[in-house]
This record gives sequence, C-alpha cells and structure tokens, in this order.
Amino acid sequence: MRWRVEKEVLSGKGESICGSTKCSEKLGLGTFEVNFKYKEDSEWKNTLVKVKVCSECAGKLNHKVSLLFSLFLNRKRKSIRNLIRG
Repeated sequence: MRWRVEKEVLSGKGESICGSTKCSEKLGLGTFEVNFKYKEDSEWKNTLVKVKVCSECAGKLNHKVSLLFSLFLNRKRKSIRNLIRG
C-alpha cells in the first residue's frame, strides 16, 4: 500500500476504479478497511484507510488471512481425525 499520487486521485483510482496499481477494473468493486503504517517526523503511525478493489485483487489483499484460516481449518480437521481414530 502507498499514498496515491495526484493523477490517481483525480482519475478516481481506489474509489471508482480498482485501487491496485496494476488493475483498472471498474465493475464489482468491494470496499475494505486496511491498516496503513507510515513514518511521519521520524515517528511510526498507523491509520485505517478504505480502499475499493475488484474481487481478484481482494483475494491478493486478504491472502495472508486466507492462508492462516486454511491452516487453522487443516489443524482442526487433523485433530478431529485423531480423535475419531483414537
């Protein structure tokens, strides 16, 4: 994630066009609130920002969460199998 440049703000990037730098999809956008960490006056700050992305880029945005959730489910399945085999 990065700051938008003036050209992107004027064109609607992240609002009416997918917020990904490599995508220009205009349909099927979903809104997400993500943590944005930046440095200001040698001090790190966090803020929540809203961004609109297409469904394909949303998967990329949530990749880590999806991966962790699938690992969690796999562990649960294994523990249930071990209980059944018991």
